[in-house]
Amino acid sequence: MQTRTQDWLLFIILSIIWGSSFILMKIGMQHLSAYQVASIRILSAGIVLLPFAIKSFKQVPKNKIVAVLLAGLLGNFFPAYLYCLAEIKIDSSLASILNALTPLCAILIGIAFFHLKITAAKITGVIIGLAGLILLPLAAKNQINFTNFGYAVLVLVATICYGTNVHVVSHYLKELSSMTIAAVAFAFYIPVCLIVLFVTGFFNLHLLQNKIPISILAASTL
Repeated sequence: MQTRTQDWLLFIILSIIWGSSFILMKIGMQHLSAYQVASIRILSAGIVLLPFAIKSFKQVPKNKIVAVLLAGLLGNFFPAYLYCLAEIKIDSSLASILNALTPLCAILIGIAFFHLKITAAKITGVIIGLAGLILLPLAAKNQINFTNFGYAVLVLVATICYGTNVHVVSHYLKELSSMTIAAVAFAFYIPVCLIVLFVTGFFNLHLLQNKIPISILAASTL
């Protein structure tokens, strides 16, 4: 009973964290560009995980480095930019609803490329997820804006990245902990994010004016 309660608690916490990310992106992009918000998101995570990366580098076999970097790209780096670029034109509510396609993408990619075996539980889970995807727009208090729907394709690409990453980790990195994978991957992306911030003029902004600190805080919280 205690284990089940803990599982539900973790599920609720995960839902809050995942769902709030779309709001934080919108707040961040009130005074920063999409590229800047995504870069700060990855950079801040990389800085927090950097102390763990020093130890984690020793735990990753040389023949697994490419897989670790690929997992970081698919699971964090690419989606961070894709979601921010999509939210330039689409509502956060629409982005979060389309994000629910991730489990379906994971199963379809698993069947197509990783010989995934389908069980009744997996099918039931996908059906429930799709039902929620259909019902959420109907339950929205304010009508969801479907204009600029072409930008929603970016969200769909992000869900494909997430779905592929699940199988990359489970097939090629299952002997490594999630902390090891994340710490090493994010450490590699710190220089890339700094370059993007430099190119986009972030360091030339008046960082203490025009509520820019609020946007930076929102992006860092991501």
